[in-house]
Amino acid sequence: MINFQYPKITEEMVNIALKLYGSGGTSSKAIVEPYPTAVERLKLAFIEMVNTLPDPTYWQSIEPYEEHKKTVHTSVQRSCCTI
Repeated sequence: MINFQYPKITEEMVNIALKLYGSGGTSSKAIVEPYPTAVERLKLAFIEMVNTLPDPTYWQSIEPYEEHKKTVHTSVQRSCCTI
């Protein structure tokens, strides 16, 4: 979970939740990446997405190009899944 308005508060809350819910025994471990790693992965996914369609107002110009549309679609999905 990444919050762009209050990233430091969110990081602290996530760390508290991981300590609280991830320490209740072997079956309750939280399987998540550390907050800084998640933020870096999201940043890289956004960079990839922007590189596939630098100016989103030109989305209609790629309509006839199926391969380019697939590339843009895939990069948007990766960004969404990273969040």
